[in-house]
Amino acid sequence: MADAPIAVVIPAHAAQATIARTLDALERESSAVPLAAPIVVASPVDATADIAESLGATVVRTPTRVGAGLARNIGRAHAGRCERVLFVDADCAPRRGALAAVVDAMHSARLDAAGASVLSDSHGAVAWVRHLLEFKDAEPGSEPSWPAFVPSATLLCRTEAFDAVGGFPDLWPGEDLVLCSRLLRAGFRVRRVDAAVTLHRHPPGVSTLLRHQYALGLSAAHARRMEPMGGEFFLTHRAALPLLFAGRSGRMLRWVVKRHPRAVLRSAACSPLYAAGLFAWCAGFARGTEHGGSA
Repeated sequence: MADAPIAVVIPAHAAQATIARTLDALERESSAVPLAAPIVVASPVDATADIAESLGATVVRTPTRVGAGLARNIGRAHAGRCERVLFVDADCAPRRGALAAVVDAMHSARLDAAGASVLSDSHGAVAWVRHLLEFKDAEPGSEPSWPAFVPSATLLCRTEAFDAVGGFPDLWPGEDLVLCSRLLRAGFRVRRVDAAVTLHRHPPGVSTLLRHQYALGLSAAHARRMEPMGGEFFLTHRAALPLLFAGRSGRMLRWVVKRHPRAVLRSAACSPLYAAGLFAWCAGFARGTEHGGSA
């Protein structure tokens, strides 16, 4: 295993409530994995940068708010020469041993990119619905809807591979979809590691959930315009979008029954909220199929 420190990049916007938790988790993991001082790429409009700086992180302040994909690229450029770069979202905290498991998997399986599985670290109906809509396929042991997809929540890349495909697109959310597709198409090896878990903290609020699902649907359409990754049929057949709604709902139900049978009643109680979130996602996707739709 290489001893060179791993560059760490954290894109952060309005993360003043979670950035300390993320940095604390990385500090703990640095006892097992050689990590360079985290580089936090922060928006100028909140206190995140000041908090991160007070905790010892190197802070790059952008003059205006930028998307997570572009923020990660800025952080990677700031890191300079390095063999590996670890991207961690500011609302995520790797569990103890997660980074060592990712590094070991990358080394033993000769991977070019390896990411942690994702579990929710939030409670309540909104958090559960957001997990069902966004991260259920990233749970340890779950089969991803697209085998090559690894969430960027906690993602380790060989710098050579990351740079070869041009890094993340200037797209948010959905930038990790495009990155994984480009890595795969370029012949690089990508895998999610079940033994590694990162804990994701969802923001509260129904309106926040609905806005984010709309943005996810919109960027999902744009990502499929940028890269072939399945689902392109719906870009040109908008009348078939109800099938997408039904298909995702059915897959969610099967997943809950198989993976969390004790949560069936809970999921049923949350079904109106889930339906509203999925409708918002489909509305965003429909908007993204229009040439005038912007991410």
